[in-house]
Order: sequence, then structure tokens, then C-alpha cells
Amino acid sequence: SQRVAVESRFGIIRRFESSLTVALSMEDLLTAIGTGIAAQGIGFCALVLFDSPNGALDWAKLMLVANENGIRILTPYGLRFRTMEVMPGGLPDELVTFVCEPLQFANEALGYLICSTDAPDRHLYAVLRDQVSAAMKRALLIEEERNREKALELEVRRRTSELSLSNRRLTEEISQRSRLERELLDISNNIMTRIGQDIHDDLCQDLAGISVLGATLGGSLKRLEPQPAPLIALAAKITGTASQTA
Repeated sequence: SQRVAVESRFGIIRRFESSLTVALSMEDLLTAIGTGIAAQGIGFCALVLFDSPNGALDWAKLMLVANENGIRILTPYGLRFRTMEVMPGGLPDELVTFVCEPLQFANEALGYLICSTDAPDRHLYAVLRDQVSAAMKRALLIEEERNREKALELEVRRRTSELSLSNRRLTEEISQRSRLERELLDISNNIMTRIGQDIHDDLCQDLAGISVLGATLGGSLKRLEPQPAPLIALAAKITGTASQTA
């Protein structure tokens, strides 16, 4: 009978360890801890994690409470309190005696596990301590990695948003520059067209008039007696220069 009872307890412990192994999220792990400890015949348990920076133990957060009323999971942030209170507001009045096992992985203090003294085998609490400590460290590492991935994803989204905004501004600036270049080309073409029209309509006509006047002057000078050769040559030069310039 004693051997069967021991084998039964070991079977429960193995199933408890298996349930902790397959639990990946913190909520699933806490649920498995509360359910597994209750299956050991322990009527009350509470799981507390330290929550102080720089390795201090002044503050903690209550993550799990399991009793005859059920299992209460306080994820993701827990209920924060001063560690000297052991639990928020102190231990329950009905918990006359209790076992407090430290949850520790290597040299890192994770928190502690409070249980009622219902189990007949006192070594069971040390086994639960070791199993819960290893599972809790694994869950904390997974949660830390997920938080890092979320932070990285948020950073990528922020950088992508900034890059999209920069690209949109650059596109708008390129479009504005292209529009300004077209306006400058239009203005330049209009100015060149107006200058060409002014030259053709005014200056060329004036030069043609000067050429005609020079030719007329030269004809008039040739009819004089005696002919003023220098003036005739000057009139011819004026006529030729005006024609060439036009």
C-alpha cells in the first residue's frame, strides 16, 4: 500500500513536471503550477516574483493564488507589494502554518513559493521548488525574448513609418522641383519668344529701314555734280552694315 501510494505520488509529480515543460506562456505556466500543486493535495499556494531593479528584493509581485476557491492568475503584471509583507496585506488568516520555498535559478533569486502544510512528505516541497524554479526561469526568458521581439517590431514599424514619411516628402520635393523646372523652362521660352518677336518686329524692321535710307542717300549723292565719293562710300557702308546686321 505504501509502495502504491509512493508510485502514485511520483506519477503525479512526473505529470506535473510534464505540464510545466509544455507550458510556453506565463499564463499557461501559472495555471499548470496551480493545478499541479492542488493535485498533490496542497490546499493553498501562492507564487511571488521579485520586482526590484538592480537585483534588490525590496519589491515583489504576486502572480498566482490557488486555494479552495480556485486558481487566480495575475498576469501579465501581477500585484505589486513590499516583499517584507510576504503577500499583499500579509498572509491569509486561515494559513496557520506554511512552507516558503525560495525560487532560485543558479545564483539568481526569482521569488518564492508559499504552500500550506497539507502534504505528508516534506521533501515534496523541495521537489516542487526545483521544478517550478526551472520552469519559471524558462518562461521568464521566453517572455523576455518575446518582449524584445515586440520592441524590435515596434522599432521597425517606427523606422518604416519615418522612412515612408521621408520618401513621401522626397517624392513631393522631387515633384515640386520638376514643376519649378517646367515653370522655369516655360518662362525662359516665353522670354526668348518675346525677345525674338521684338527683334523681328522692331529691330529688324528698323535695320531694314536704315538699309533702305542708306541706299536712298547713296542714290541721291550719286546724282550730285561733282559726286562726293567719300559720302557715297559711307552711305554704301551704312547700307551694307544694316543689311548684314538684320
